[in-house]
Parts: sequence; C-alpha cells; structure tokens
Amino acid sequence: MIISHAYKFIFIRPKKVASSSLALSFAPFLKSGDCATPFSDSERSSIALTGETIEGNFRSRWPYKLRVHSPLQRACRIYGDALRNYLVISATRNPWDRAISHFYWINRDTDLLKQPFETRKQIFRNFIRTHSGLPLKQKLVDLLENRTRKNMLDQSELYHINGENRADFIIRFENLEADLQAVGDKLSLPAPLSLPRKKAKSGIRPKTAAAWQEYYDTETRALVEEACAREITLFGYRFE
Repeated sequence: MIISHAYKFIFIRPKKVASSSLALSFAPFLKSGDCATPFSDSERSSIALTGETIEGNFRSRWPYKLRVHSPLQRACRIYGDALRNYLVISATRNPWDRAISHFYWINRDTDLLKQPFETRKQIFRNFIRTHSGLPLKQKLVDLLENRTRKNMLDQSELYHINGENRADFIIRFENLEADLQAVGDKLSLPAPLSLPRKKAKSGIRPKTAAAWQEYYDTETRALVEEACAREITLFGYRFE
C-alpha cells in the first residue's frame, strides 16, 4: 500500500496484477511524510530509486495494521477523514488468468515446474477448490481485523467498502502502460509514471506454460466465475 500526502492518493495493491511494478512506478514521487509498505529485495533490484526510498511511516490502531495487500477499509479506519479527498487507485486483471499466476507464485518453492502438465492441472484444481472459499484460520484473522471477504480469489474486496466500489481509478493489467500514464496525468505529477524495465516478480510463471484456458475444466471455471463475480461484472472480463 502507498499513501501519498504530497499528491493526495492511495494505491491499493491486489495480488498478481503487477502491483509491485506499479508501486515502484509511484515510489520516486514519494516525499517525506508519505507512507509505503516496505519493498522487497527483488522489488528494489528492479529499479534504481533516486533519492531516499520512503518506506513505513504508517499510523497504527490496534488491532489494525497496514500491510502490502491491506484493504482500503483498514486504511480508512486508521486515518479517518484525513483520506477523504484522496484519489483511490488500484489494479485488476482477468480473474481466470490471475488465478494461474497466483497458483505458480504460491508454488514457487516446490517442484511444480518439473511436473507434467496433467499433474499441474490436478494440483491447480485443488488450489482453486481451496481458494474459492476461506479457511477457518483466515476467517478468525479476518474477524479480528474486521475484514469481510468470502474467498481468497476475489481481489475487489480490497477497494470495496460495504459492497461499494471506492476506487477512483483502476489500472488494468492488460493495459498497464496506457492506464499508468492516465493516472499520472490525473495526479498532475511532475514527470511521467513509468514501469521498471525488469518486472519486480517475473519468471515465476513459465513463459512456455500452456494458455491459461487449458488449466480449467468445467468445475474450476465455474468456481472462479462465482468467487470473482463482482470483478467479472464490473470490468467485463470473459473466459474466452
């Protein structure tokens, strides 16, 4: 998450939508007093940040703590009216495609890539079945942090509050550079926003992997469609 008091915007970071690269695009414009969740070593190595890297500086309010992928609602609970007029920016991606990247990411330290495709497809089926719901442990954590969500696949809950979309600008993964430029124009930044030349978390999902549609069967396609119905409707995503 990034909160820029200098340019009055909040960047909410969903998973597997190039949010690391987008955060690094905003990083050079952060000023003293602004807030950003810490960058990982791989993120820092993806771009040469000029000047002092702004990290941390967040307020806290027990039991609420802001993390990389915290929802907008949590920031609003901590900061209150101070964020009322800030531009809320987030990002999205076709949920069926995003689920594949999420699948490879959580299995990055396994021998998944050595497995034949049919084996990977079975492991993916189990992944979708598990993530289309919410495990008891996560339900308890969400209850403590007052976070409401129904599953682990939907990312729209990050920028929704009480079921209402609060994002002023959504950057589409499929249109990253053009949307990023539009955001920069909207914020009246002193220089254009630009993506790092090297993606911050690239190389996990193999470039030679089958087309994402091939991972799905009737069951898994329907599970993602149900879990991410709000995103699919809001942005007109299709399986084809």
